Amino acid sequence: LSSNFIPRLDHCMAKASEVSEDRMKILRELKLADQITAARDSISLLIMEFTADDQSVRTVALDLFAQQLEQDGIHFNIPAPDMVISTFNRPADALGQVRAFGAQQPDDCEMSVRGALYGGIRINEEAADLNRFLAHHLRVAQKLSGRAPAASILVNDSACQSLCSKEQVKIFDQSALIHVYAIPRTVGERADEPDGAAPADQP
Repeated sequence: LSSNFIPRLDHCMAKASEVSEDRMKILRELKLADQITAARDSISLLIMEFTADDQSVRTVALDLFAQQLEQDGIHFNIPAPDMVISTFNRPADALGQVRAFGAQQPDDCEMSVRGALYGGIRINEEAADLNRFLAHHLRVAQKLSGRAPAASILVNDSACQSLCSKEQVKIFDQSALIHVYAIPRTVGERADEPDGAAPADQP
């Protein structure tokens, strides 16, 4: 490389390292590598962002979802005051948690939440550095969540293809094969959701 580019390269590498370290801390707390090793299959990441303007409303909603995950024995991490990241063996179980949360929201209140369901994380021969490999997927999942419309979960194609039924998962971005799932509010809506209503299956 030209000497003109060396300082820029050093800056980029340092910046990337800082970001990766933050994500790797999240991954360690989620025990994602352990889950992949135990499952010998793909793992899904569910990111839920709480977007209410009122901080107290965001906190209450986040606590409610975190308590729900904890009661069901699901690994999760709270990397920011408005975000919860959790891991699942099956995308269907993740959507089950989303539906259960939506069913608890009052009909007369705006559902200030969005998120992403990112599936298909598989270990391959190229994943020599496991933590950095997983941090890359976490970064992609977080970017996906940032694009989600209000009260919706964006679902990547790998997670969508793993669902038993895809009737209520609509296409969002055809070129990127990204789908969108509108979070239902009522218990009645939950019966027809695309998963077979199976309980969470955590290792």
